[in-house]
Amino acid sequence: VTRNDDLLLGLLQFISDVASLSVIDRVIAWLNHPAPDIRAAAANTLSRLGGDAALQALLKRIRKEPVAETQKHIAEALARWPDDPKAGAACLQLFNRTNVPDVRRAVLVSAGNSNWPQRSGLIRRAMQMQGAVVVGVNAKPVPGLEDVLLGILKKSAGKHLKPALIDALATARIAAATPALVQMLAREKNVGMRLKLIFALERIGGNAARDALGELLSSAKDELEIEYLINAVGHVKCVAALPYLARLAKDRSAPLSARAQALWGLGCMPDPRARAELEAIRKNFTKHFGQFSDRAVNHDTEYHMLIVKPQLLLALYRTGSTTAEREIHRLYRESGPMGQTVLLSGIKEQKADHPIIADGLKSNEFAVLYFAIAAARATGSRTYVPRLRQLAGSPFLRSISGLGNESWGLYDLLLNDLLKEAL
Repeated sequence: VTRNDDLLLGLLQFISDVASLSVIDRVIAWLNHPAPDIRAAAANTLSRLGGDAALQALLKRIRKEPVAETQKHIAEALARWPDDPKAGAACLQLFNRTNVPDVRRAVLVSAGNSNWPQRSGLIRRAMQMQGAVVVGVNAKPVPGLEDVLLGILKKSAGKHLKPALIDALATARIAAATPALVQMLAREKNVGMRLKLIFALERIGGNAARDALGELLSSAKDELEIEYLINAVGHVKCVAALPYLARLAKDRSAPLSARAQALWGLGCMPDPRARAELEAIRKNFTKHFGQFSDRAVNHDTEYHMLIVKPQLLLALYRTGSTTAEREIHRLYRESGPMGQTVLLSGIKEQKADHPIIADGLKSNEFAVLYFAIAAARATGSRTYVPRLRQLAGSPFLRSISGLGNESWGLYDLLLNDLLKEAL
């Protein structure tokens, strides 16, 4: 296998998925393989394996790696050690010696989620570079970053803003950038860019962004954009959008996906009118959504008919309805795995400690169990520690932890900080 480069790439992926430390010396040796893609794959695998030996090997390789694409993968791999200043120093040296935007961007992404002492200086320097190598780093404050970003924004006045600049403005939550983002939205036609701008306004928040998102929602035509806008106005609690959301939720000519999202949006509104609208829809559910049997026979419609009732009850539960709390428990027990996962996912999002979590932790359905564990973790409650400890010792769950992406990272989710402390 190791004599064939294509098979070796597959082997490295397999080693990464099963996190096999027993072969780490072989993986380190492949960091010096003649093929750049093998070196890149070895770097990715070492990042997954972790440990000091892996770190030292990556630090040694990054100093002499000549291929930009492989440099990028090594920089991404070093994000595995966010608290080690040696990883930060190596990334800073790479940033200084390369002119390749993708490599610099990889360094900035790794730095953005780290605690490296080089982080703030590296990001500030990137903002000031010619061509504005800007990236949306995480929300930790960086001294002087707002002034630098506003300076770049001022130079871009009247021009098409670069996606990376939009990301950075959003992550830094710079309210002064809101007018420029709204102006760009007014002339932008590309749906992908429009969604990026909507997300940026949502992240920035504040009255100006809230008002802009409410106005956009009232005139939006694209189905996907409408769903994004509903999500945004829900998160920023734009009460002005409440009448629109109520109309959309009851509009039988509108796509079911948008109507289900409108129910979620109503649940986010801190206004008694939202709860009244949701209660009225619940009482006349058949009038507004029809019987399940009268749907058009297609997968998308069938899926949304399955989730719309759970979405309605979750929205009411968010507003504090005790009736919805009981109804969610009843619906959970009457539903199949799809409905149960929707309900558990909604409970997780609200970080609520609902009785269906305990039911879900007893499930034999993989997806249901996964979302129940996630919901239990979100509560932060120690109530579930005994059951989580029991699941952590399950031979079945231990065995599927080797399936990598196929298991959705369930075992890593299960062994969260709360459980590790208990163990």
